[in-house]
This record gives sequence, structure tokens and C-alpha cells, in this order.
Amino acid sequence: MNTPSLSPVFLPEELMAVLLSFLTVKHLIKMKCVSKSWNSLISDPRFIKMHLDRSARKPYLALLSMHHKRVITVPVSRLLHNPPFTIAADPSYSWDIMYVGSFVGSCNGLLCVNYHAYMKSGKSSLHFYNPATRILSNKFWYSNENRKNMYPMERYTFGYDSSSDTYKVVMYGLFFDSKTKLNGTRVRVFSLGDNVWRDIEDITVAVINHDVYFSGSVNWLALENCFNQPWNYDSKCFTLSQFVIVSLDFGTETYTRVLLPQGFDEVPHLEPAICVLMNNLCFCHDFKKTDFVIWQMKELGVEESWIKLLTISYQNLQLISWLPLHLSEDNNTLIMANNQDEHATIYNLRDGRVDRIITSRAGWAHSKNHVESLVSIC
Repeated sequence: MNTPSLSPVFLPEELMAVLLSFLTVKHLIKMKCVSKSWNSLISDPRFIKMHLDRSARKPYLALLSMHHKRVITVPVSRLLHNPPFTIAADPSYSWDIMYVGSFVGSCNGLLCVNYHAYMKSGKSSLHFYNPATRILSNKFWYSNENRKNMYPMERYTFGYDSSSDTYKVVMYGLFFDSKTKLNGTRVRVFSLGDNVWRDIEDITVAVINHDVYFSGSVNWLALENCFNQPWNYDSKCFTLSQFVIVSLDFGTETYTRVLLPQGFDEVPHLEPAICVLMNNLCFCHDFKKTDFVIWQMKELGVEESWIKLLTISYQNLQLISWLPLHLSEDNNTLIMANNQDEHATIYNLRDGRVDRIITSRAGWAHSKNHVESLVSIC
């Protein structure tokens, strides 16, 4: 008796793309070798965007290890659910000992790192690296003349302008113009494509902590009318009305100011911060040295949409400046860092206790939200 032969199953390309989008980058790179058609599908910008959107549900934290001079990416799921483990640096990416690296940012799976020569007269460079594909861009060198007049140091952030399909790096720092006697924060923009630094409008605020890239904009927590060493936070030197969030839209390169929640009614003893949790911009601060409070802006740029998300007692936490890194989808677990040690703290919101402390020689307080992707600028 002859066994009937099975007819081959053909899946429409659209369905095949959906199925493949569930795979990791590591597996997709292998799948590109199956056939020319699969290679073409996986390399298609539309598929890369679909995979990126799905990867956003599997967040990572990216850290820069100054000790190893290497990049580290850690799946948040391993931090939350697995027992303690060794955090290993990526062996495929390091930098020359003659340069000091600083983490610019993470966007769409790409990491941007800035390198300064130890000598002030030396040049600096930007690198773009995808840890999942291990593709490293060429070095984008620039003269340190671009950094002049920024005091005491310049800072950077990295993001994506969807209106022009361009990645941009923003450099900012305090300045003082001896001729006009004006001071403020000077801002320059580097656009991949033209590869030059451009001056844009200065802002008359002093940025008091790190920046946050979110939804096509870079956001700063800042102080109005305060340029007397604002990097040394002293609550006695500020008034409540000075605090503001300034957003720079990557598309229009214009600024908007956003007021803080109305319930924020007292200058905090410790330096406050902004962050991104559950895909929303958040503001966090100390409250009367008894609680750590996190506010969430439900609609970006709308001041009336602030809600109080969490209030955490210091009973089980140190009284220090905390920086939230990730909030689990069930709102039960919060990963936090601080500037005083090299630990990440896993805090159980349901039980009100510290579950675990994770030690690493990487800078947790300077970590960036990250996802795996096939995106490349090469």
C-alpha cells in the first residue's frame, strides 16, 4: 500500500514575518543563512521595525563597565526571577586604554558611547554598537573645540528622530558668556548622516541630573534662574518654583517646559530625578526624609496628567537619592540604583522589603533602558 505523500505547506510572507518576529536576534541571524528569501525578509526595514516593537516587551538594562572598559547588557527577567548570577561583560567590544568612555545612551537596540582622550588637546569620538548583532560603527571623530565654553563638563544623550529617520546625539553643558554676562545651558546636536555638530538655541536653565530619552525627546530635570554650582545639590539654596522639566523635541529641535506635579509642594532634602517606568515619564523625590515618592505622567507634556504612582517608606531603604530603573508589569517589583555604591536593589513593593542586592563593577546609576534589535546604522 502506497503511503500518500504530504504536500508542502507554504506560508504567506506576511505570516512568516510575524512568526519569525518572535525569535531572538541570535536565532534570526542564523535564519538569514537558510535562503535568499529569508535573508531578504529578515533584512527588510519593515521586519526590523516589527521585531523591535516585539522586543520592547523584553527589556534589558545596558551598563558601561569602566573597570573592564566593556559594555554589559542584562535581561531584566534574569534580575527579577533568577538567583544571583555573575554579570559578564561583552568580550567583543572594548576601547583603548588611552581614552575614557562615557555612556551616551541606548535607543532601538543601539548603544552610543563617547570617548575622550585623556589629554585635553586630543580628539573625541562617538561609537555606535549593537550588542545583539555585535556590529560596531566606524568612529565619528570630532574636535574638542566643540566642547569649549561648557563648564564644568559637558554631557550627552542619544535618540531617534522619526520625522527624518535620523539618529541624533545631543551635547549640553553650562556656559558663561563674558561679553554678554549671560549664562545658561548650551546645546549642540550631532545628526548621523551629515556628521557635524550644530548649535541650537541655548536654554536658560541649569540641568541638575542625568537626562532621559523618551518618545522622541530628551528630557531634563532642571532649575530656573540658578547657575551657582547646581551640580552640588543643596535644598536650602532652591525654591519650589525653580524646579521644571525641559523637553527637547528631536524632530523640531525646540523646547517645551513642563511643570512638576501639584502634590510636589516641598523642596526635597535629597536630589530628585526623572526616569521612565512602564513606558511613562516619571518624577521621583524624597518626602520629608520618611518616604520615597514616584509620580507618573500619563500623557507626555500634559501637566494635569500627573498621578502619584508609588510611595515607599524608608523603613527598609537607606535615606539616599534613589534612581528607579525598572518596574515590573504587575507593579510588585522595582529595580533601583543610587550614586553612592555599585549595587542594584530589587525592592518588593508587595512586602515592602529589599529582596536582593546585585553587585557589579559597572555603573548601575548610569545604566540605560535597552532592547535587543536588528537595527544598525552601518
